[in-house]
Amino acid sequence: MTACHSVQQSQPAGGTRAADEAAIRKADADWVKAAQTEKVDDWVAFYSDDAVVLPPNDKAANSKDSIRKTMIDSLAMPCLW
Repeated sequence: MTACHSVQQSQPAGGTRAADEAAIRKADADWVKAAQTEKVDDWVAFYSDDAVVLPPNDKAANSKDSIRKTMIDSLAMPCLW
């Protein structure tokens, strides 16, 4: 016998969904803006200290310094821009 349970997610008290969505959209827009400037430090600032970036055909970048190097290398690719 299989039992299925339906879990209904409720909105937190005070309904923060709209504010949460606005914050996420702002963070996304800020990231896009930083990426378009090609200022690597502005771009890397969005990554947490424990972030891991998986560049194609290369080893994982698992520190801010290695992420910064990955971004610099990516920006140097002529076909990227």
